[in-house]
Amino acid sequence: MIASRKLDSCRALADEITTTYAVPALPVACNVSDWDQCEALVDRVLAEFGTIDVLVNNAGLSPLYPSLDQVTEALFDKVIAVNLKGPFRLAALVGTRMAQHDGGSIINIGSVEAIRPSADALPYAAAKAGCTCSRRASRRRSAPRCG
Repeated sequence: MIASRKLDSCRALADEITTTYAVPALPVACNVSDWDQCEALVDRVLAEFGTIDVLVNNAGLSPLYPSLDQVTEALFDKVIAVNLKGPFRLAALVGTRMAQHDGGSIINIGSVEAIRPSADALPYAAAKAGCTCSRRASRRRSAPRCG
């Protein structure tokens, strides 16, 4: 399964994977900041493949802003939704299923911003730090079946 907000990009990558490796790859559009879309994505994967062995949370968003006091609530909420809320929900949905079955791996693509934040990426840094923290706690709950 290849998932992203942009279905055309998903299709191109899925075609390349299928052509190169002779394996099926299903392209699906999904905005991870929307929990209903996250649930639909997980349901679709399970319907198509029966299981989820690996989840890679790779969505990311770090818009530029002129100064910290000009970060709007809408911008802050969008950054948190894509970088923390979506990966949290997907990991919760997928991790629960992995723990109930044969286990699996959840990989969150992090950022050095989570431990060394720069002044021009604070909302992103906060979201990535939250994502790292939530995965550590979830891993303790699901271990040893899920990593």
